[in-house]
Amino acid sequence: MEDRILIKDKQHDEYWNRGYNLYAVFDGHGNHSTDYGVWEYAKQHFAEFFDAQLLVQIAENNEKQQKRLSSKELIEISLKESFTKFDEEIKQEIQRVKHDTGCTATVLILFQGEKQIESIFANVG
Repeated sequence: MEDRILIKDKQHDEYWNRGYNLYAVFDGHGNHSTDYGVWEYAKQHFAEFFDAQLLVQIAENNEKQQKRLSSKELIEISLKESFTKFDEEIKQEIQRVKHDTGCTATVLILFQGEKQIESIFANVG
């Protein structure tokens, strides 16, 4: 089976007073002669990319003197940046291990918005 599932429950911390739940399915394709494809790499590392991007966006947002971004805007930007940076990393990883693999990603993030629990859904690949 080429699908991998990622579930991450991030509690609030000193950087952001809102937690989030990240759910992702990575559907692999390509060379399945190995147990380690892009889908496995994504399962193991995508949450790290999202956390890092969210911290960057929070820091930039906290420095703003004018209109600050909402929680939803922070999550949306972080998710888009995560996909972009993760794609760059995946390309390097594919070249390193010399595998002809890839995957699609379907991601759902639930988080505490300003007044209620909100969601963001994304699909790439």
